[in-house]
Amino acid sequence: RMSRTLSENVRRFKHNDPADLRRVLEDALTEQKQDRQIFIAVESLYSMDGDIAPLSEILDVAHQLGASVIVDEAHASGLYGEHGEGVAVQEDVHGHPALLCTVHTFGKSFGCHGAVCATQPWLKEFLVNYARPFIYSTAPSLHTMVAMREAVEIVKERGEELRSEVFKRVGLFIEGLELGRGLSRMERSSSPIQAVRTPGNHFSVETAAFLRARRFDVRAIRAPTVPAGEERLRVILHAHNTENDVLQLVEAIRAVPDDLGSASEASQMEGTTGS
Repeated sequence: RMSRTLSENVRRFKHNDPADLRRVLEDALTEQKQDRQIFIAVESLYSMDGDIAPLSEILDVAHQLGASVIVDEAHASGLYGEHGEGVAVQEDVHGHPALLCTVHTFGKSFGCHGAVCATQPWLKEFLVNYARPFIYSTAPSLHTMVAMREAVEIVKERGEELRSEVFKRVGLFIEGLELGRGLSRMERSSSPIQAVRTPGNHFSVETAAFLRARRFDVRAIRAPTVPAGEERLRVILHAHNTENDVLQLVEAIRAVPDDLGSASEASQMEGTTGS
């Protein structure tokens, strides 16, 4: 039902800004019709910048103003928490009274597919009986359920070791780019999701192609997926990447010519003019 709500009932607050969230909620409450419920939807680990939401502060604001929070842990599941449960568990806010549910997908760290909603029994019963996507979807196959269960067990058994390895790679990547010259790393992330600024769509595409030619599968993220001027290379680091893999990637990024995009763009413009 929330997905079909009128746009006039949707409010946005500044990214990771609890003070602005409070302002937006207070404004909404002055306009709110009787018996309306306010839901706040956030990601715990953001997929583009790789930064982490201040969940504790967001939940406190929500609780003070009578709102409920839905946390998408898609990119944090497996990476944070004692057993990979996500940021809410790591920050010890999974029992917060304003937390309605956390959503965990299995297509990232867990390496399969499917998703679960971690919540209280009453909301589980509500979703089973009223959630149209659930009711009118084919049930997951047995092998999907087995894969999900085994993925969770692997993360429980080897998660600490694997998380240690992946965050070592993150540190190596950050250190390499900070010590080097060339393209700048977006500073907000200490997670395995790293972003390197490549201003302009064309420069982003050319830079990604430059790296792919050197056998690195790095993707360009262009406007309007991200705001104009914030185009970037999106780098995802994994536990199976070796230290040498990361060092070679850093060197390849540092080797990107400053005029790569402009030279190619000029060539395209000349070709267009001559046609």
